[in-house]
Amino acid sequence: MPVFSELYDEKEIQSVFCESQLIRFLTETENIRYKRKEFKKGQYLNTGNHVEDSKVYYIVEGVISIENETDILYFIGPGHFVGLEHFMFHSPLPIESKSLSNITLLEFEKEDILFLLMSLQEGWLYNYVINHNIMTKLMGINKNLRLRPVSRGVELVKELLPEFSKVESGVTIVSEFLTYTVLRKYLRIGYTAMESVVEILEKEDIYFGYRKHI
Repeated sequence: MPVFSELYDEKEIQSVFCESQLIRFLTETENIRYKRKEFKKGQYLNTGNHVEDSKVYYIVEGVISIENETDILYFIGPGHFVGLEHFMFHSPLPIESKSLSNITLLEFEKEDILFLLMSLQEGWLYNYVINHNIMTKLMGINKNLRLRPVSRGVELVKELLPEFSKVESGVTIVSEFLTYTVLRKYLRIGYTAMESVVEILEKEDIYFGYRKHI
């Protein structure tokens, strides 16, 4: 039997087994239990509770931060799953998913999804894509963490722009859900460095949604 690398290249895997395909597959499959849920800003999707860890969420609207006890690891926005990340299950620190805004989710039973994917010859590739993309994101973040605080802050904010910003009249505005406090924790920088990051980026027409602009 040929291995998957002989059937698909990386681009095809990302296209055929992407999260948009997975959510469509799940919602069209009989016997897959799911319900729509609303979370308010500041709520945790999971807190180490066994029942909560048995759930998988698909983000319809809103932004979630993935955190441990000391840091924000990364952010997740609409169109992504939370709860299918294998590397999280063995973290030395508790991993928590926190809503940064009012969010709308589809809640699935993790057991249902894993059983379905394992019953398919290539079902595991859906999980591969999710984990591969998160690990790629984390590698980029870790690379930038080696930079000096101001340079680190500028580069990490710029990496957020494709998913967490909008362009208005030629100006890029970072999502208002990424507040000053949230960004400082994510960038792992102090107040002085944060002010320098803001100043540098505003000179490049990159503004922060939490700030009021004329």
